[in-house]
Amino acid sequence: MGQIIAEQFYVDNGFGPLNPYVTEKIGFWKNELSEDLVIFAMKTAIDNNVPKWGYVTSVLRDWQQKQLQTVADAAIYKQSFHTKQQALLPQKRTEIIPHWFQKRHIGHTPVENAVPVDFEAERKKILTKLNRQT
Repeated sequence: MGQIIAEQFYVDNGFGPLNPYVTEKIGFWKNELSEDLVIFAMKTAIDNNVPKWGYVTSVLRDWQQKQLQTVADAAIYKQSFHTKQQALLPQKRTEIIPHWFQKRHIGHTPVENAVPVDFEAERKKILTKLNRQT
C-alpha cells in the first residue's frame, strides 16, 4: 500500500486521471525527494488553487534546488516565502477623516421632516413662467 499513496492522493484531490506519464513522474520525485514531500507539494498546489501536475513539478524542483529534505523543511520554507511575499505587497492606505466630516449631519433637517412638494403645482408654475417669456 505504501507505493500507491501519492498516486492515490493525486487522483482523490482533483489533479485528474492518473496516466502512465504522471505515474512515472510521481515515481521519479518519490525517489528524488520522498513520498511525503511529493504529497506535501500536491497539498501546496491545492492550497494555492492550482491542482496541476506542472505546478507540483515546479514546487518540487524548487525544493530540490533549495536542498529541502523533509516536510518540516518545506513547511518552514513555504512559510518564509509567504512572509516575504506579504512584505512585498503594498501597505493598506489609512485615510484620515477630518472631524468636520464626522459632524456633517448635525443641524440638518432629516428628509422625513421635510415639507412635501406638490410637483403638479410646481410644474404649472414653471409652464406659466415659460408661456409669459415667449
